[in-house]
Amino acid sequence: MGKKKEDLRIINCHLGNGSSLAAIQNGKCVDTTMGFTPLAGMLMGTRCGDIDPAIVVTLMDKHGFTTKEMDTIMNKKSGVLGISGVSSDFRDLGEAAAAGNKRAQLALDMFHYQVRKLIGALAAAMGGVDVITFTAGVGENGIEDRAAICNGLEYLGAVLDEERNNVRGKDTCISTDDSTCALYVIPTNEEIMIARDTKRHRFGSIIIEDGSFIGSCRLFSQAEVRVKLLYWDIDGTMINTGMAGMHAIYDVFHRLMGDNAAIPHISAGGRTDNYICQQLLYQARGVMPTDEEVFAFCREYEQSLLTWLKKTRESSRVLKNVKENLDYFHRDPQVVQLLMTGNSRYGAKLKLEVFGLDRYFDFEHSGFAEEFYVRDDLARHAYDIARREWGEDIEAIYVIGDTIYDIQCGKAIGAKTISVATGHYDKDVLAEQKPWRLFTHLPASAEMTRLIH
Repeated sequence: MGKKKEDLRIINCHLGNGSSLAAIQNGKCVDTTMGFTPLAGMLMGTRCGDIDPAIVVTLMDKHGFTTKEMDTIMNKKSGVLGISGVSSDFRDLGEAAAAGNKRAQLALDMFHYQVRKLIGALAAAMGGVDVITFTAGVGENGIEDRAAICNGLEYLGAVLDEERNNVRGKDTCISTDDSTCALYVIPTNEEIMIARDTKRHRFGSIIIEDGSFIGSCRLFSQAEVRVKLLYWDIDGTMINTGMAGMHAIYDVFHRLMGDNAAIPHISAGGRTDNYICQQLLYQARGVMPTDEEVFAFCREYEQSLLTWLKKTRESSRVLKNVKENLDYFHRDPQVVQLLMTGNSRYGAKLKLEVFGLDRYFDFEHSGFAEEFYVRDDLARHAYDIARREWGEDIEAIYVIGDTIYDIQCGKAIGAKTISVATGHYDKDVLAEQKPWRLFTHLPASAEMTRLIH
């Protein structure tokens, strides 16, 4: 934008089941829609947001609710769930509204109106706005939601480009070239911010229960902040999506090549999305496609993937011991859980969100296919990112995967490879690649802890 971030007036819209807006001026947050608790401000998935305080008194008097019951009503039974009577999930609301459910439509209209109103209030607090960002579940993925919110922000110089707005989960400018206020989609990563703050603040204060200050102490020694990087593969290692990915790719292939076109056989296990799409086009046409053609194919595939993940949900599952290990290492301050996958960032997030597993990973420092065709290149790029972030604090690197390509890319970066025969390759084939450790399925967390530590 030609300006330093410290010179920008930014309104960040964190929109999802929990929602808040923040005004950022001179690089610092100067106002937020939240109050004493997150209950204040925005209408949310199950939280009521700002309401007339007299409503609380009236309900307690009329219905005899206790304070605890009122707290439950305001935090867990209100918001778009209470208004719609359908769900706190905005995807469900969108489907219900499209089917003619007036209460679901009302909930969405109220949510969009509140965001738009609060953007105006925060802009007024800063004397204008240069950038409006959309993040979190709805902010990143709600194409129709962003369009509804931005409809009416033209007076601030924020003009939405409908074509650019047709995106989910990627860093993208979605405003027109002549907008004086830029609109951006920025994927959120709360976990990495917590991790960075924890690493920075190696000194802290001891406070007893009544809030009294006792004194300063060193919270972490230098040795204790050394990290172990745990790179996870997705398909066949953590989850089985019921072939949703291949169904989605075949859908796009038939749209491009015709419904009757024969699908070439591609060995997909462990390959990147780019490689699979490239080889499908090459074998079907006899001419190697350009990068632009491959990347366009992959972007169409991502849009089809969401549909297929819903269709195959009943036959999908999280594999044995995966959730247990993710939970355990998520609480381990010495372990950073990352992804090293042939999926794109957006495709990876879609698949993991189905099972609620996306929250365990630091997406910012993970390795995704994006422009890469070969897993080894992807791995080297991911490790370069990690070294820039943690440097000499990296104590060890591990790669967990179910294919020979996971083993190979792990070796390419000097990682210890933990191979599991839960996907395309049986144990004997994996053994030929000489992984550091080989298992029929992922071990329980106790055994994994012994390996890692």
